Amino acid sequence: MRRVKCDLKDVNPRAGETPMCTNCQERGLKCVDEFANVKAVKLLRRGRRLAQVEQVYGPAAQARADAPSTDAEGAAQASSSRTPSCIPKLQPEFFGSPFYRRFHIQRPIVDPTEFSARFYEKYDLHVAW
Repeated sequence: MRRVKCDLKDVNPRAGETPMCTNCQERGLKCVDEFANVKAVKLLRRGRRLAQVEQVYGPAAQARADAPSTDAEGAAQASSSRTPSCIPKLQPEFFGSPFYRRFHIQRPIVDPTEFSARFYEKYDLHVAW
């Protein structure tokens, strides 16, 4: 009898078949890995954080996969099923606030004048500096 390296945890088991590692399949051997069932079950185990998110927001990924819809319908359903956002709409007064001045110094993502100019341009707001 010879031992071979088992890669069962990396192999996706097929439905209805007993899980076998690659080495046993190539050699035509019966896979007798005593941890085979444990490793196969670990493939199905999901992360704790993912379970917490699904508890809070529901299994949205499964619902989307089960019921494919058009983009407009999907966007309307997603926005109606979500909890209301706690982030308020951006107002022009925000760019003059002390928070924005301090925050932008600490986290300069874009040029502050360019960012505010683009915001005003998008909403056709004309504010004199």
